[in-house]
Amino acid sequence: MASFDIPTIDVSPFYRLEENEEAKKKVIEQIREACVNYGFFQIANHKIPLELLGRSMDMYKTFFASSDEEKLLVPHNYFKSTQNPAETYEHFAFRLSSSVVNVCPKNPPHFKELLEEMGSHFKKLGVVLEGMISECLGLPPNFLTNYKNDESRDTLIGFHYFPATENDNTGKQAHEDLGCFTVVYQDEVGGLEVHKNGHWIPIAPSKDCCKLNQGSSKMAYFCSCILYILVPIFYSYFFKTLS
Repeated sequence: MASFDIPTIDVSPFYRLEENEEAKKKVIEQIREACVNYGFFQIANHKIPLELLGRSMDMYKTFFASSDEEKLLVPHNYFKSTQNPAETYEHFAFRLSSSVVNVCPKNPPHFKELLEEMGSHFKKLGVVLEGMISECLGLPPNFLTNYKNDESRDTLIGFHYFPATENDNTGKQAHEDLGCFTVVYQDEVGGLEVHKNGHWIPIAPSKDCCKLNQGSSKMAYFCSCILYILVPIFYSYFFKTLS
């Protein structure tokens, strides 16, 4: 099987109190290279508490294990793929805009509060990433944040990919993400693959790192990678995104 090393980029220089312009410039150059050549990289030291990520993952698993009747009590936020037999997944989408009303399940308890806490951390990371990518494009650090100036599309999504069958193990077909970028956090099962040089490359899960997938909105400058979700037999697959 083809393989290559997904770049892992330590973004901690952008969180330190002391200014270190050389360290920041190094990170910017690493991100620029990753965006041009891969459209995908791992984010180390992202400052989202791992304990919070773990609790959120457990909460999603509890929700997805509930009955269809319970899940359909929140139809505005819950979705189950039924139209395309080649894609077998369900998800819960939580909008991060204060102008949007999210309808959350009563079980598990504190569902909404936990997602609000998660969302605040991902939004902070998103602003940091927007600043770094703006600089990669030769723009002022606040350009993308000011240009977008709209939280209505910012969404935290928990995906559940159903266990594979002997005849089909496709969780989600090959696709490119739209928008600016997507931040991904996987569980231990894996299944995410990236298309590179004519090959599908498995992306190993990491409990310490998030992943950034470059959206197609910047393809004039950066590579937008094609993703595929392959579900192992007897397992399910969860991750969260902010797009």
